[in-house]
Amino acid sequence: MIQKFLSRLSTAWVVLALYAAHAQPVSVAELTLKIPSGDERVLYYSFAAGDEILFLFNELEGKKIKEVDVSAWPNQLRYADYETTGGREQRIAVPATGVYRFRFRNAAALGERVVQVSIRRRPADEQRRMFDTNVQWEERQDTFYRKGNREWPGWTDHVEIRSRTVLARSDTNAVTLLEKTERIHSRSGMLYGSNTAEVRFKLPANQYLPDRNNPMSVSEVISWAYWIGVGDEADRSYQEANLKALGQLADLATGLKLVTTSSGYGALALLALKGVAMFSNPPKGDNVRYTLWNDKGRALEKGNSIVAYKRMEAPLQGSFLLQLENDNVVDGINVTVKVLAIVHQKQWRNEDYTVYKRIPLPADQRDGQIQIRSVRIPHVASK
Repeated sequence: MIQKFLSRLSTAWVVLALYAAHAQPVSVAELTLKIPSGDERVLYYSFAAGDEILFLFNELEGKKIKEVDVSAWPNQLRYADYETTGGREQRIAVPATGVYRFRFRNAAALGERVVQVSIRRRPADEQRRMFDTNVQWEERQDTFYRKGNREWPGWTDHVEIRSRTVLARSDTNAVTLLEKTERIHSRSGMLYGSNTAEVRFKLPANQYLPDRNNPMSVSEVISWAYWIGVGDEADRSYQEANLKALGQLADLATGLKLVTTSSGYGALALLALKGVAMFSNPPKGDNVRYTLWNDKGRALEKGNSIVAYKRMEAPLQGSFLLQLENDNVVDGINVTVKVLAIVHQKQWRNEDYTVYKRIPLPADQRDGQIQIRSVRIPHVASK
């Protein structure tokens, strides 16, 4: 059975810090780099806002590497070391979602260096654990200026941190509202009790927090279903329907993050969620007359059968009354009523992200010979 997530999303930094202190890191890269003399190796990975980068490197023969640095692309230096053999894990905070560059440079006069590299990330919360650290590349034509041996780009890089609202979590809940058996006497047995019964229930109230116009958390009823059955024959048919529904419910639970606040999944959840009916009416048994009323005094459904069921797409809020009547002259009946609602819950969070802008050089700096070259620009793969 799929269990409901126990953690609650929070944007408070103290909560993020507590999570980061205990969360298991996620591996980003484990690799070995061979760096020839006078050459360099550069790695690019995306990281999410609130991540902590855990960066460890070692030169396998204990030889010194000329320079190692980590930058938030394009040019915000976050870590640098020189003439180093590594061996000590570095921790780098990621304030905004963006691309990071890991650069290893070998001196020209030295021999080849072999560097073992480990890059991991500790996400800010569970919802960001599956963040895609790959980088997407954009190739474009850019202008450079050259004068003698000197060359410079025809732009300056500008980095801007912005904030956006992103969906952090989406769950579909199967909520049991009613599961009750009523003993209803026959018309001739009214000395012992009534031949009618009333069952009441209420759908969960939709919630929009902090308010409906700008919610960060939404809980809405999207459909509901009822099942009415009389006696042992109806109970047996209900259990048979549950067995038929097992396979389809398992697939839905995986695809929709379906969780349950009932005793388990069943055919009623499948009916409420998808409108797929696994129920059948037994060939024999006592019947019950029923009428379903809303809180505005309108009869929504009525019938007379051993088993009755239906998926409801409206109304999705309010209270309801189910009237039951036994029209038998002699025999009393046991009527079981089950009602289940499908509640869709969504939560959003605010996330900082990096915007890269290229500003053309002023006219007085655009001197020299113009050269047009292809340039590859990295972008975050996850949106």
